Amino acid sequence: MQIKHGNISRKKEGSVAGTPYRAPQWVGTLLWSALVIGGLCSASLPVQAQAVAAQAAQDYRIAAGPLGQVLAEFAAQAGVTLSTDAALTRGLQSPGLAGGFTVEAGFAQLLEGTRLEALRNAQGQYVLVAPASLQPVIVTSTRTEHDLMDIPLSVSVVGGEDFTRMPNSNVGDQLLAIPGVQLGGANVAGDRRIMIRGHSAGATLLLVDGIRQPEIRNTAGAGFTINTADIERIEVIKGPASVLYGSDAIGGVINIITKKGGPEPLGGSIGLIADSSTDSFDPRLSLYGSSHGLYYRVTGSGLNADDRKAGDNVTLFNSSYRQRSVRGLVGYEWDNGSLQFTAERFRGSNNYTPVIADADGRYRPADPAERTTISEVPKNDRDAYVLALDMRDLGENLVGLKTNIYYQKLDKGFDYYSYRTGVYSGRHLYRHEAWGGSLQTDWAMFDDHLLSVGLDFDHIRMDKHDYLPVHNVSEGILRTTALFAQDEWSLTPDLTFTAGVRQTWIRTSLDRDTANPDRVDSKSYSNVVSSMGLVYRGIEDVALRALFSQGFKAPNLTQMMIGSGVIIPNPDLKPEKSNNFELGARYSGQDLNVDFTLYHSTFRNGILNEIVSTGPTRWQAYNVDRARSWGAELAADYTFGRSGFSVYGNLNLLRYETEDKNGFKTRHSSRSPAWGTLGVGWEKTLSGGRTLFADFNAMAGKGAYTLQANGNVKDRTSSWYTLNTTVGLAGGKEHEYSVTLSLRNLLDRSYQIASPFSPSSPLPEPGFHAVLGVNVAF
Repeated sequence: MQIKHGNISRKKEGSVAGTPYRAPQWVGTLLWSALVIGGLCSASLPVQAQAVAAQAAQDYRIAAGPLGQVLAEFAAQAGVTLSTDAALTRGLQSPGLAGGFTVEAGFAQLLEGTRLEALRNAQGQYVLVAPASLQPVIVTSTRTEHDLMDIPLSVSVVGGEDFTRMPNSNVGDQLLAIPGVQLGGANVAGDRRIMIRGHSAGATLLLVDGIRQPEIRNTAGAGFTINTADIERIEVIKGPASVLYGSDAIGGVINIITKKGGPEPLGGSIGLIADSSTDSFDPRLSLYGSSHGLYYRVTGSGLNADDRKAGDNVTLFNSSYRQRSVRGLVGYEWDNGSLQFTAERFRGSNNYTPVIADADGRYRPADPAERTTISEVPKNDRDAYVLALDMRDLGENLVGLKTNIYYQKLDKGFDYYSYRTGVYSGRHLYRHEAWGGSLQTDWAMFDDHLLSVGLDFDHIRMDKHDYLPVHNVSEGILRTTALFAQDEWSLTPDLTFTAGVRQTWIRTSLDRDTANPDRVDSKSYSNVVSSMGLVYRGIEDVALRALFSQGFKAPNLTQMMIGSGVIIPNPDLKPEKSNNFELGARYSGQDLNVDFTLYHSTFRNGILNEIVSTGPTRWQAYNVDRARSWGAELAADYTFGRSGFSVYGNLNLLRYETEDKNGFKTRHSSRSPAWGTLGVGWEKTLSGGRTLFADFNAMAGKGAYTLQANGNVKDRTSSWYTLNTTVGLAGGKEHEYSVTLSLRNLLDRSYQIASPFSPSSPLPEPGFHAVLGVNVAF
């Protein structure tokens, strides 16, 4: 898997413990699928590769020397034109070439281990290019395009070949190797959530092409409803980013940028991801193209997952889930702008695995005799429509204008029934309708300033229908308006100062509650956040950065006004606020890449759930007085010259201290104090544009628990580690096909990842399992 930091590149009731292992039915199907698609891959080798194979080989005798000189001599002897950038071959040596080779086979031999490619264009000329992992990483995390080395934020990027080399159906699993990122969420197998720097998943803002993805009911954060087949890249901002993105960006931001059209008028791809931990198949089909500025893409996928097989041969009861999605877009692009319309439809359902706490505070899946009430989500649906306009170079000073409008509807149902009798005790349906938009203008001022000024508006309406035990209807509205401005000032050619401010106005109202008419009320408040950052580029291949940023998280309708089956609303909640200070350094060289960050954050009015009644259990959100965190993130990778081998790793250290409203302080709040990854990668470029790759890595995390004011311990998890390996083949100049097999948790470890989320607990992660990813473009 490759994670980019700056220019960094890295590579229904089931069995219980003791049940004899039987090979699942999916194995045979998987093998047949691999054979059939592998045959298709072999048959679909690019026409260019077949033509090259037919070329007559020529004998070469080229002495060893600097790679640039050797390539120039080879091109001269072969009678072809080669365009190169001296920076790509600087410092590289070549052993020369001796023997009979075709042109492309000769280039492949000379460039082996350099990660460079010689591509043939339509005019028959060759161009020396670097793969995406060696090219500048352009991100939009500052709401304008920048080289990642030039921004003060801590950002990591996943994209391109990462999705080929680490196939996953769920976006959350794709982000596990990013520094500062951990899985979080509830006891729902198909609903991954992301924690950043120890913050609960509700403190992470999820965006798709800049449009926020709301959570319909609770504080667990938004779930992923987009298929990985539609994703071009994912940008992860670590730390508060509320100046640019508003509420919920108190821990960080995940911005998913989707794919657009294709290079030809008609193209497409077909693929699947098979996962033995849930006996699941996730087929996906995409059609895409472009012509004369007009482009389009349509993708459909479907996933059925059975109960999860955790370590020690334990199958998690009631952990199956289903997902269906269709997404389409059409757009038109001209010299200095584009207009795009996107529509998507997601249909899903998932279940909650009942868990129980042992005497030492460890949660585990409940045994049959311990199961009482079973929770299910039979309906988890989302429809969204977005119209976006992006224009550039509109005048002498107006260099950019972006605007969008959107509408999205979410329906989520919750059912509760008795495990023993099957009688339903609760049935609830939530509908969340949101519409809004944004406008941003970018101004080039005085030759050394880039000023961005914008407006964001969101209008959310939530209706809750309780059908059991009694019928009740609640209706509420959350309206947010914000103005923001950010200026980038080039103080010197090597030093850039960035400052921003955002003013937000929020109104929350409960307009109807048939069960509690006295709750009808409204609240209005405003909030101001700011940020300042410096980036110094005066040292070759190095970027030094310093950042102060503020974040805030407004309580949602469920917490303040409407409530749920297990959450009692608290209209007196205040927005959670944070101040963040961090220092960072990035080094991006030819073979070595390093990204290091130190950070310290302080929090006020932190929102936490507390039990206020039992039998049945009810929760209510409160503002704790204070929280503080200190942390360090280190990510590095090194490539061993032309050998094809590389090593990579990341290390995360975190101290997170909370203080409740009664003055009780603790450093133990179910947040892991240390976790990381260490791995070895290898790749080899073969003839015909094929790439063979392999990876082996270890992931580990330290256990954690929550210490309560009365001295009791809950939510305890143990330290854990897993070993994983992947091997695969990608073929064709544009990776027209790929086959990847990933074996995960090789030692079949049983473990849970620490998570501060309440009122539920994290499930045991999958045991030893295989994931097969296959994709063929046509």
